[in-house]
Amino acid sequence: QTHALLATSPAIDKGDAATCAAAPINNRDQNGVIRPQGAACDIGAVEYVSFNKVLTVSKAGDGSGAVTSTPAGITCGTTCNASFTQNAAVTLTATPDNGSTFAGWGGACSGTTATCTVTMDNAKTVTATFNKATVTADTQKIYLPTVSR
Repeated sequence: QTHALLATSPAIDKGDAATCAAAPINNRDQNGVIRPQGAACDIGAVEYVSFNKVLTVSKAGDGSGAVTSTPAGITCGTTCNASFTQNAAVTLTATPDNGSTFAGWGGACSGTTATCTVTMDNAKTVTATFNKATVTADTQKIYLPTVSR
């Protein structure tokens, strides 16, 4: 019985390119998957295929802020894409900087609440929009006493 390689297997990317290319292998594993899937062929009958899906976050608007994910991976400001296991539920949280407001989500998320959950059944793209906060002047009247000499 053939067993698939685990993501942590030391056999991943350790095969010989000439052996993979030669007949009867012809750069295909036992299941017909093209070899290599990574930097080199895997040792064994079956090539490891990652089922991870990429989540890409972009920011829009004239304001600023950060987007983070649970589980960890996205820290947008710094890292705006990350790979998550297939069908993982990823919760994104938008945090506006001082002087900005969070306006809403686009792409695979929608709405204006600060959090959004994405199911990673496929690669997904999400946009977080931050706008500059509108400052309104508070007008107050000041009454000064009249002084006469």
